[in-house]
Amino acid sequence: MRIKLKDIAEAAGVSSTTCSLILNNKPINVSAETKQKVINTAQEMGYNYKQKIHNFGLIVPDLENLYYTELIKNISHTAQKWGYNLVILDSNNSTDQELRNLQQFYQAKVDGILISLISDRTDLFPLISLVRKITASKIPIVLLDYSISALGCHSVSMDDYYGGYMATKHLIDLGHRKIGCIRRNMDNPLVPPNRTSGFRAALSEAKIPYSKDLMIDGKFTVECGYHSAPLLLERGATAIFAHNDMIALGVYHYLREHHIRIPEDVSLVGFDGVPIISSLELPLTTVVQPIPSIAERSIDILMDSLQNPTADRIAITLQPELVIRSTTGPVRSL
Repeated sequence: MRIKLKDIAEAAGVSSTTCSLILNNKPINVSAETKQKVINTAQEMGYNYKQKIHNFGLIVPDLENLYYTELIKNISHTAQKWGYNLVILDSNNSTDQELRNLQQFYQAKVDGILISLISDRTDLFPLISLVRKITASKIPIVLLDYSISALGCHSVSMDDYYGGYMATKHLIDLGHRKIGCIRRNMDNPLVPPNRTSGFRAALSEAKIPYSKDLMIDGKFTVECGYHSAPLLLERGATAIFAHNDMIALGVYHYLREHHIRIPEDVSLVGFDGVPIISSLELPLTTVVQPIPSIAERSIDILMDSLQNPTADRIAITLQPELVIRSTTGPVRSL
């Protein structure tokens, strides 16, 4: 006896349309539990179901950055709830490798792509050309960290400007006036107002002159923080705003190794909220990015885009939170 889809749908408690989309491996916005229930029901009734493997691709700038480790974990868990695997490629801080990674996912025909772009690029044209080719093939792309309208794809970004402002204002409210800042690179005109812009806005609001001597350009690494800390201390900094928690960890280790008291001598603020910083002997004050929300919203956008490829571009901006812990305190008395 031939098994009919409407019989499977009735037994599984779903509509015939939902049943058909699931059993024909078409995109559908239902839970993994519902999808599996339909598949199990079909198999129990003798329906010959051949399951297709569905993959999302994720491209990150640097796998050594613990923020991306946490982001990968959350995105992977969220994707699995919808029955999708997550394939991860590392751009290794190379814009050329980033383009190769995108091309690889395009050729592999993944179901959707999430990408955290390398920030210090000066030419968007090669990226725009490739992104438009990929999205024209009905593979949706979601940008993480930045929203760049010229690319024409969806985005889930962080209000970095506000995060930088909050971190700096917190230090100013504690009485600090000589605040050092360690960032990955100089302000990039291709991306929206960033953490440096927020830093400078807070200084301006408090009528504190901006000093280039207290700004260090480096990388999002522990080594950068470690080697930058003494330079800022020599220039009189009483507080340091690190643009990510990896830099902050480097500063933290330098200060502890050289018996410089935190926060009595120097206050320290990071950015990201990776789990390891809360377990330090002196837990780090930091601007926390809502990583679970980033994961959920980005996967939701991919799922919606698969069902409606012609939908308008979605650009979501999430708000960070300043979490005050043990590494910030009043400016020391001179």
